[in-house]
Amino acid sequence: METTRSPEILLIGHMTLDEDSYGVHLGGSIFFATQLLRILKQRAYIVTSYDTKTFTPILGDEFTMSVVKSNSTTTFVNYDSSGKRVQLIKSIASRITQKDIPANTLNSDLVFIAPVIDEIDLNVMSLFKTNFVVANLQGWLREVDKGGFVHKKIIDFEHILQDVDIAIISHEDINDLRVLEVWKDKVEVLIVTIGSGGCNLNVNGKWHHMPGIKAVEIDAVGAGDIFATAYMVKYFQTYDFFQSATFANYIAGLSIEGRRTARLMDTMLNNL
Repeated sequence: METTRSPEILLIGHMTLDEDSYGVHLGGSIFFATQLLRILKQRAYIVTSYDTKTFTPILGDEFTMSVVKSNSTTTFVNYDSSGKRVQLIKSIASRITQKDIPANTLNSDLVFIAPVIDEIDLNVMSLFKTNFVVANLQGWLREVDKGGFVHKKIIDFEHILQDVDIAIISHEDINDLRVLEVWKDKVEVLIVTIGSGGCNLNVNGKWHHMPGIKAVEIDAVGAGDIFATAYMVKYFQTYDFFQSATFANYIAGLSIEGRRTARLMDTMLNNL
């Protein structure tokens, strides 16, 4: 039976500026999460960091923000090179630490921890006692070289996953797939998204493949964040691993069929 109660949701991570050939946009995992939550009529509390003197994200009345003081805003430049996305980072906002998490959010029903550039201290995860600590791992697998270019890095996830219930990662962010056999034993649910192919889901030590939907890709930026948000909301409602994955695949598939979240918003507002 599905629960209809709206969960108390906490989102943690940097709101960003993303520059590409189409202009400058709001970005970051937390931003994309808010776009879906707004459509689903869910409210959330956000802990983030940016320069309040130069950056004011407009999200709507559904969201309350606690902003860690910073002299800069995390800003990415994205462009294609030989068919591959290249990321350059121009600036990074302040780190988010344990002391930045308000006490009144520690009992939130859903906690979505989603770094974009390793900006969340690892000890933040140990603050929460809920069974719904969801971590989008991508931001911990990134590092910046001296030229500002973003590259993959290897990290020991043991200290991260011990306080996480659901971990989500894209196959594109993993250099060695063998690490998944280690990670799967650290969390209740490990999800590996594979783009249009859907996702692979590990529950109780067993892998399951959940196919994606047919979609014409226009813009896949933020699709992984939307997937993660859709999964955690549906799982809170149903406690069904597979129904949640099917729903998340569907929502993520819709999201790539337009620039940013335009297609997702049009379709869902008309049909959900």
